[in-house]
Amino acid sequence: MSDFKARWEEIVDKTDEYIKTYMQSRFEDTVEGTEEYVKALNYSLFGGGKRFRPALTLMTGEIYGIPDKKLLPFAAAIEMVHCFSLVHDDLPCMDNDDFRRGKPTVHRAFSEDVALLAGDGLLCEAVELITVEYSDDPALAISLIQLLMQAAGSKGMIAGQIVDLNAQKNKLDIAELEQVHLHKTGALIRACSVGAAIIARAPAQEQELLSDFSLQLGLSFQVKDDLLEVEDNKVELGSYPGIIGVVASNKILMELVDSCKSLVSAIGKPAENLQAIVEYNLKRAK
Repeated sequence: MSDFKARWEEIVDKTDEYIKTYMQSRFEDTVEGTEEYVKALNYSLFGGGKRFRPALTLMTGEIYGIPDKKLLPFAAAIEMVHCFSLVHDDLPCMDNDDFRRGKPTVHRAFSEDVALLAGDGLLCEAVELITVEYSDDPALAISLIQLLMQAAGSKGMIAGQIVDLNAQKNKLDIAELEQVHLHKTGALIRACSVGAAIIARAPAQEQELLSDFSLQLGLSFQVKDDLLEVEDNKVELGSYPGIIGVVASNKILMELVDSCKSLVSAIGKPAENLQAIVEYNLKRAK
């Protein structure tokens, strides 16, 4: 696990450096009057996240021997889309949160209108980043953009958010809750592994296995998050423990863990760090 931790930290450093360098070059000549907007972009991108999605992207690429530098642009684009979703989720018209990771949310640190546009901007930046960094292979760039926009769009994160908002008015059952998380969280996590496999030109069967693996992994992360909330004496009504209880939630978590491990093994390639991600989630304390 120490090698896994060191590798994760390496990916965090590489991702942060890549995004920092890209943003500096992208906004060397800031349009007059947009200074606060650019600050909001950077504030959201460096808000203290674990960089789980870039880690999953690069660790998937490892099993095909793809160099990090080939994967980093897509990993950064994924992180931009993830940050876009957080900025918008926190808005007063959505979840109305004042803090994220102990810091004021973007609309509190700046303003609601700037936060809204910063979220929009991050989504645009993600697409432009892919078009620029994979311009030597237009077919690959199109495939990655399509994958990313499907994950973010009307059958991905946006669909999950709509259902989640409706759930605040109508109580969900466990099957409906699963659908929320498969779309709101799982779709973008799926894009991490599948995108790396597309870059690696992995066979369709292996892409499908990685798709199933990452969807199950995303769901297991959500179940674990819900269980950690219970440990903090915060049982949400619309959570796994809130609907089916702690014992049944732990049972689902273990089933997902076993499923993830089996799917990784079925790929038939050394994938120690993907297996380690599954164990990391099971044992994490936050």
